[in-house]
Amino acid sequence: MGMRIFALWIMLALLSVQATCAATLNWKGPPFFVMTHGMPVSALLKDFGANYGIPVITSPLINDVFIGRFEQSTPDKQLEMLARTYNLVWYFDGKALYIYKSNEVHSTVITPEFDTQEQLKQYVRNSNLLSSGTCQLKQVGVSQSFEIYGVPECVRHITDIANQLSVAVRNMADVDQRRENVQVFPLKYASATDVNYQYRDQTVVIPGVVSVLREMNNSQAVNSGATPTQLNAGQQTVDNNGPTFSADPRQNAVVVRDRDINMPMYQRLISQLDHRQDAIEITVSIIDVNAEDLGALGIDWAANADIGGMNLQLNTNLASGGGYATSVINNGSDFMVKVSALEQKSQAKILSQPSVVTLNNVQAVLDKNTTFYTKLVGDKIAQLASITSGTLMQVTPRVVKDDEGTAEVLLLLSIQDGSQQQSSAVVAADAMPQVQNSEIDTQATLKSGQSLLLGGFIQDQDIVTERKIPILGDIYWIGNFFKSKETTKIQTVRLFLIKAVPLKI
Repeated sequence: MGMRIFALWIMLALLSVQATCAATLNWKGPPFFVMTHGMPVSALLKDFGANYGIPVITSPLINDVFIGRFEQSTPDKQLEMLARTYNLVWYFDGKALYIYKSNEVHSTVITPEFDTQEQLKQYVRNSNLLSSGTCQLKQVGVSQSFEIYGVPECVRHITDIANQLSVAVRNMADVDQRRENVQVFPLKYASATDVNYQYRDQTVVIPGVVSVLREMNNSQAVNSGATPTQLNAGQQTVDNNGPTFSADPRQNAVVVRDRDINMPMYQRLISQLDHRQDAIEITVSIIDVNAEDLGALGIDWAANADIGGMNLQLNTNLASGGGYATSVINNGSDFMVKVSALEQKSQAKILSQPSVVTLNNVQAVLDKNTTFYTKLVGDKIAQLASITSGTLMQVTPRVVKDDEGTAEVLLLLSIQDGSQQQSSAVVAADAMPQVQNSEIDTQATLKSGQSLLLGGFIQDQDIVTERKIPILGDIYWIGNFFKSKETTKIQTVRLFLIKAVPLKI
């Protein structure tokens, strides 16, 4: 921008040289006088100017005839006398003396194409083109328009200057649009590069700022629908190269190469993408509760549950052996105290309590799994195939505000719970293993202090109980006659207690 203004003022200085040096008449020559019986006034004026070495251009409307003696006097007084006598006005632009009939003075309004108002006023003022009564310029209010009042040559001259300024600004704007620039935008909070992580042979990519900019640029190029033949030469040069976006991992910065005129747009966009995200701690408690004990404690999946004296309202269509129920509890700590009491009575078991901290709108993955391998045999080859089962939870927290402005956490949840099926029957060597999977996909909004309870994964388990006579049951081979084994089938209900707490860092 600074170079453009400097170049514009250089152009104005060059334009004003011709007008500034001859803004006033400089009479050089012997005194002029004439006596005639009939001479056109236009011819008299041209002879008058030729005597003093000044070109005179007269209007075609001057058709008067001079008769008599043109007395010798100063050039200014002689010119004023002719103007009063024949109702003339004159205007000198530094090169020639223009003479018109007084009724040819008029006004017109011009509006420059670009923001050149100050440059136009500055040039006209410095070049001494203005003259009281024959050449005046004033801006129309606060608009970009100007009113020119004066003789035709004044109107034409200032209009040409305004057009030249507009063309110069347009050309410099075209140069600015074609000029490329490279700029580095450091980031504070967002990541310039993509963030990748894997779980269970799946890759998750969280796009960085560079990927967002590239996707935006690619979408614009696809949706524009413009072909190279529809663009002018300057646009083709820029569009064929196109903007480039790169990441500098060392300083977590975005490097942009594009037209200089677009850099402020990238600055605003990147600053909007680079804002601080809230950190959210997610805690999960995975609990198994004996289904018989759960029923004895008063659980009714279709209505409510009474666990350890705590009543929970559940919304579910849970049937025996499948489905799930959800509930929001207001005090998760009290609930875990009740569960611990049940655990002491062997009526419940806390399997794990993992926790993770993630950012707002960033997915967190909690995965506890077991991988086993099975042999796949073909006609000529054999290979091992891996099978993974366990508990996998994917949660995306999102901080939202309710109507009163209170912060809440919206959870987008996906839970997969699987286990390998064990059978008491004799399994063939080439039998394929079986994995039982259960899935939950849901979302919920939690207020401060609330927790989400998901339940209903009912699993069948075989519990083998061995009874034996002490000492005798431990004797090798003979001890089998003094002990017995009993297999009992029980059902357990798996519960997930999830809590999300925004952290203040």
